[in-house]
Amino acid sequence: MASFALFCPKSATPLDPARIVLVRESFSLWGFLLPLPFCLWHRNWRLSALLVLIGLALSVLPSFGIMITEGSVLAVELLMGLYVGFAAADIRAAALERRDYDLVDVVMARDEDSALLRFLDQCLNQSLASTRHTPNQPAASSPSPASVPAMPLGTSGVLGLFPESQR
Repeated sequence: MASFALFCPKSATPLDPARIVLVRESFSLWGFLLPLPFCLWHRNWRLSALLVLIGLALSVLPSFGIMITEGSVLAVELLMGLYVGFAAADIRAAALERRDYDLVDVVMARDEDSALLRFLDQCLNQSLASTRHTPNQPAASSPSPASVPAMPLGTSGVLGLFPESQR
């Protein structure tokens, strides 16, 4: 099972499944293999620009007399791919939040369809539970701390999980 973060635009209602964006929280193989196209596809312009600048710097540095071996270029590209692969979900979540999406919920499910169904089921159950009380009956609430009488210490017979022995 994987965890999915569900994002919804601020202007939309959470029960509109067409507007919900699901982000799977796992390693992204496409983000590792093709970091720049992955960032462009998910509209992450800042990281795309950073990847282009790093690539340009690696190609321009030898013209200034700074010798860079092919192994070090490969290592930098591998590290960039690993970063994008491991941080892909966080990168997408940050890009969605910059575009005025709110994190609505985090759901555990096998795939995107079951994650969306689980979220919509939770929303439906919560809305049904909130509308079950009638106007004549107030909703059940927990008593305020001032209305709960304080018990003197030692009268309950229980300290944590261990009851006191009866003497």
